[in-house]
Amino acid sequence: MGPRTDPETRERAARQVAMGEQPAAELARQLGVRSSTVWYWARRYAAEHGLPPPASQRGPQRRRSLADELLAGATTQEELVERLKAHRNAARERASSAKRAQPQAGKRARVPYEEQQSAIKQYLQRKASARELAAQHGVSITTIHYWVRGYRTERGIF
Repeated sequence: MGPRTDPETRERAARQVAMGEQPAAELARQLGVRSSTVWYWARRYAAEHGLPPPASQRGPQRRRSLADELLAGATTQEELVERLKAHRNAARERASSAKRAQPQAGKRARVPYEEQQSAIKQYLQRKASARELAAQHGVSITTIHYWVRGYRTERGIF
């Protein structure tokens, strides 16, 4: 058992989640454990202390507050539909901008051919190491070696 998960830390985290003082996901990040683990601690703490089970922050209460927010001040059905459409479009825009901002796992940015050739020449002339070139181009060291191997094979250099 590491220092982050000693019994006192677990009980403090469980109490904070069970009492609604802090979100389980935030505590999990701080402690370096999974949020499901913190939820387990909180449910166990609640049962041991005769408390109701902790409520999720993403559950019905959050959905109800969003619905209340969208309904507030809407006088006609058309106005409500427009608000719902605007909310949906804003959510889609946030999601698509987040996708554009970060490459998806497993997908790498393509490095243009000219940049590859320049990196290969720097590597072969010993002006830069594979590690430096990999960091510069946002690829793995193995990819640099792959480029060099392909270059040598094309030109018959071994």
